[in-house]
Amino acid sequence: MPKYIPKALTRFQHKPPSKPQHAPYKSAPIQYGEKIQFAQHDKASPENSPKLSDGKIKHIQQIVGTLLYYSRAVDPTLAAALSTIASQQSHGTQAVMDACHQLLDYVATHPNGTIRYCASDGSVLILSSIIKHIMASASETELAALFYGCKEAIPLRNTLEEMGHPQPPTPVTTDNSTAIGLTMDTMTPKASKSMDMRLQWLKSRRAQQLFRYHWAKGTTNRADYPSKHHSAAHHQRVRSLYVYDPVVSK
Repeated sequence: MPKYIPKALTRFQHKPPSKPQHAPYKSAPIQYGEKIQFAQHDKASPENSPKLSDGKIKHIQQIVGTLLYYSRAVDPTLAAALSTIASQQSHGTQAVMDACHQLLDYVATHPNGTIRYCASDGSVLILSSIIKHIMASASETELAALFYGCKEAIPLRNTLEEMGHPQPPTPVTTDNSTAIGLTMDTMTPKASKSMDMRLQWLKSRRAQQLFRYHWAKGTTNRADYPSKHHSAAHHQRVRSLYVYDPVVSK
C-alpha cells in the first residue's frame, strides 16, 4: 500500500520520530529473577492518567480506524497494539494518546510494509482480540483460543470447498497439554462446566474431521507473536518473518 502511511501521518500531523521506534506498544519490563511477572501499575497507566477531551478521543478513534485497515491488509504486527488501544479509546486518557503516538512513530519507522505471497506455511489470517469471558485457568484460556481460532477457520474452509477445493482436517496447534488432552479425549474433564460449550464444540468438529489438534512448543507458534506486546529488540528479530520491510529485510 504505497504512500498510505505517509498520507496518514500527514493527516494526523504527526512528525517522524527523531529516533527509530521498533515497538508498536510499550511492553512490560522483565523482572529478572522473579518467577511471576506482574503487570505494571504506575502514574502513566490509563486508569491513573488525565482524561482527554471529546475531540482528542475522536482523534484516537480516527487513528485506530486508519491503522486497523492497514494492519488487516499488510502489517499484522500492529494488531495487538490496536486491540489494546481500541479497548481503552472510549474513555481516553493521556496514556492512551501516548500509546497512539508510539504506534504512529512505529509506522513512521516502518512505512512500507509489504506482503509477499510464496509457497510456504505462512499465516493467511491473524486473530488478535481480548477474550470477553473470565477465564479460570491457563488451560481454559488456551481452550478458548482454540475455539475462537477454529470458529474463524470454518468460513475459510467452506469457501475453499465451494470453490472446488476439498479440505482435509485442518491442523490446529496448541502449546497447552491440558487443552490438547481434553480435546483429544486423553484426559477426563472434572469441574469443567465453565468451559463445556467450547470444549464440546471443538470435540464435535474433530469428530466431523474438520480439525486435527496437536501439541507443539510455544516457541514454534508463529501466531503467538502478533498477539502480544514485545520489546523493540524482539520486534526487530522477528518482524521480517511476517512483513517484508526494507528497514529490517535488507
